[in-house]
Amino acid sequence: MNLLVGRGAREFADALGVSRVAVVGSPLPTGNDTVGAITRDDSGLIVVASSTGGCTGRPAGRIGDTPLPGAGLWCNENIGVAATGIGEAITLKMSCVRIVDVRTRGREGAGVAGVSGVTGVDSLQAALEWGVGQFDPSIEVGFIGLESEGSGFGFANTGMPWATKS
Repeated sequence: MNLLVGRGAREFADALGVSRVAVVGSPLPTGNDTVGAITRDDSGLIVVASSTGGCTGRPAGRIGDTPLPGAGLWCNENIGVAATGIGEAITLKMSCVRIVDVRTRGREGAGVAGVSGVTGVDSLQAALEWGVGQFDPSIEVGFIGLESEGSGFGFANTGMPWATKS
């Protein structure tokens, strides 16, 4: 797997015949163009996928949280989480892996690794709320999550839509 940005990405796109078009963005920083999906099969196997429209007002070649495991998406054998919002802030906090850790530790009744005084939480919804609570309310952020058993949840400090299907 390769992650291409800047000149390397442009050369690759040119080799494939992808047309060049001018990109006009907004100067206002917003990051609610991410589409995340989490699913599980009949055995409980969790898979997380995410795609982003990017954040406006960011420099060319910028990589946000979406493609970064631990930041924009994360799953283990029991829980999957995907993020949306201002990727720089999400990346600095490695939000998705931390939310999974908070929930996993809650299942085990243990404290959260590397976070003094924080214990795990007793539900996925509480873990997502904890994740959003790690940010100043002025920073747009939201998370969706699904466990190997039970329903999925979404929580954000914006009007982020989310849905679940059993």
